[in-house]
Amino acid sequence: MEMLPTKLNCEQCPLQGLPYVPWQYPPEYGMEIQWPVLFVGQAPGGTEGITKVPFTGSAGKMFWRLLKEAGLNKKQLCITNLVSCPPPGDRLPTKFEIDLCSSRLKEEILFLRPELIIALGGQALEALTGEKGVQKLRGTYFPLATQWEFSCPVLTCLHPSFVMRQRQFIPGAIKDLTQVQTFFLQGIVEEEKPHFILEPSISELQDYLSRSQEYTAFDLETTGLNPRKDKTLGISFCNSPMSAIGCSLSENDPRREVIATFLQDKKTLKCAQNGLFDLAFLSQRGIEVEGLSFDTHVAEKLLASDLPADLQTLRHKYTNIGVYKPSYKVMQTLGQDKTLSICCMDSLTTWRTMQEQKKELTLKEENLMKTLLLPLIPCLNYMERRGVLVDTDTLAGLYGQMYPLKVLLEKEFEPLGINPGSPPQICKYFNLANSESKTLVYNIRRHHPESLWFQKILDFRGYQKAMGTYLKGLYNRLEEGRVHTKFKFGTCTGRLTSEDPNLQNVPKSLRSIYIPDSSEYLFLSLDFKQLELRVLALVAGITSLLNALSSGRDPHEELRKVIYGGEETGNQRSITKATLFGTAYGRSPRSIGLQFGISDAEAKRWQVACIYKYPEVGQYRDKIQKDLETKGFVETPFGRRRYNLNTRQGYNAPIQGTAGDINNKTLLKLYKKGFDVRLTIHDENVIQITKNHWKEEVSEAIKLVEAPFDELDNYSFPVKASIGPNWGELKEVKV
Repeated sequence: MEMLPTKLNCEQCPLQGLPYVPWQYPPEYGMEIQWPVLFVGQAPGGTEGITKVPFTGSAGKMFWRLLKEAGLNKKQLCITNLVSCPPPGDRLPTKFEIDLCSSRLKEEILFLRPELIIALGGQALEALTGEKGVQKLRGTYFPLATQWEFSCPVLTCLHPSFVMRQRQFIPGAIKDLTQVQTFFLQGIVEEEKPHFILEPSISELQDYLSRSQEYTAFDLETTGLNPRKDKTLGISFCNSPMSAIGCSLSENDPRREVIATFLQDKKTLKCAQNGLFDLAFLSQRGIEVEGLSFDTHVAEKLLASDLPADLQTLRHKYTNIGVYKPSYKVMQTLGQDKTLSICCMDSLTTWRTMQEQKKELTLKEENLMKTLLLPLIPCLNYMERRGVLVDTDTLAGLYGQMYPLKVLLEKEFEPLGINPGSPPQICKYFNLANSESKTLVYNIRRHHPESLWFQKILDFRGYQKAMGTYLKGLYNRLEEGRVHTKFKFGTCTGRLTSEDPNLQNVPKSLRSIYIPDSSEYLFLSLDFKQLELRVLALVAGITSLLNALSSGRDPHEELRKVIYGGEETGNQRSITKATLFGTAYGRSPRSIGLQFGISDAEAKRWQVACIYKYPEVGQYRDKIQKDLETKGFVETPFGRRRYNLNTRQGYNAPIQGTAGDINNKTLLKLYKKGFDVRLTIHDENVIQITKNHWKEEVSEAIKLVEAPFDELDNYSFPVKASIGPNWGELKEVKV
């Protein structure tokens, strides 16, 4: 049985002339169908243009897998798309194309009369319901918009092509699709409404908080993200699955003392969602939180480091709570009661999420969170709150030096008729597929005829980045002459990130603008020596490499001699270093060859030399592959796991994760010992010391940092200590 729609607007459509793809449904609709449901995707791909059946290409394979895991049979379900014909180049359909094809989709809906429609992806969600934000709203029901002249709920799900590219979302996508069976067996399950106490009296607040037997979750609502400038709108607490309490947190509110007493009590166990944010706001207002024993954001970074860890994502993953929070813009317009209700929902969601995460965390992961990551939060907040003083005179001087150089480069390109800051013009003039920096560097290494111009483009971009981001951009963010960067648990491997502004990638030539608080102080930089190489040797069990490092020999030079022989020339050392790490991290000969402009055969020879010198590298890769196949994750000595990885990520994760936690633990040691920590950048920690007692402080800091790590068989990591009047002018010292 096949019915082609009668209302088509193909004459006006840019997709006209391409094959029409009808919807797929069982041959005897109504008899063999599994459920009266209609799946709506966005557009057919090239394969569908041939097969005339939606979701039969690569995304269709993922779709089949998701449906099967959710207990659904693709052959017994109705499937269609917003548009009937494949857009060229596998691009997304435009709104104009979707509108032209809407009459056809409407006929399908009215003919099939489904009891449930599944919107696959953001475009389908918006077209069918008018809602936006599939990531936030997935797993949620909305009514079908009136324009379709039919009434039924629409369930929001991720598009299979997105899940195919971001495979870490597979479990969540399956969970969303299992709601199809739940819908037909149980209907839309309405959750019981929780009980909230808003603006309680002092006695009501004391009574609720005194009921806490285990964990109490708390949450803040604020006017913005800057703890030094923005205001708190309210605070809420939750210690049971169906209740929460919320109140204002103004300076003169008599309940503030009750709240402060509770939060500062070490004996009461507390839970937060991204406590790094909440504790920063509370600390700025004189409330130093004690007893933080669980953080759902931090826990999720341990359980699923490659997935988002915001509260709305966790709500969807761990609870049956529906979408309740409007956009940030709408939040600013709400009244106090509504704001506090949402704040209570946040703490309730946090509490329920914690209960589920606790079941999934291993003992090692929970120990890592409680003994290292949560204790590190006050340290990170301290660094943000203190900030780093910026020498604006030096900043202005550097900007003044770069500006004329940038202008001169622009003038050099005028005879060519192109702007060096315009990628399209660069691609067109030099006949390049793209003008990314790595493409230009590759062509330079291959001695392209236009290499001189490519280098000038790179120089121009360097000035542009330095002036726009690291100088002018930094100046615009200063608060009373200081920069207050935010350090966060942001990476998949556990390394700390810096944002607003990002100080992780500041060029060494621009670091001189960061200075101590006064001339009485110096900066002390403690930078681990060859940390990643040492971690590789430990994790992979490369005894010969460990022995070379321990005896002070240069492993890179030893390996260089194996590859090249003779005296070092050119960039042989850097090539050797990149080849060793590239081999350990699973880079192909092709990848290394492209980087250094050599043949695949030559790059393979380099890698064979690495394996010959350090055979444990090959054994390490074999072990990681086996772990990924049998366990589905890799693990660091600190207990940090990473799941759903491709092979290259699997090689990299244990090394990067271990290095990250080595630095995290070192930073925590320095903070707990009372050192004035200011910056943490990759494998380097910068602290402020007094000029008059620098020798004693440097000696004590080195001793602390070079202490053995029990997680790594009591191995200790040497550091290079450097001091100077600013972050850029540091000189190594021996004490």
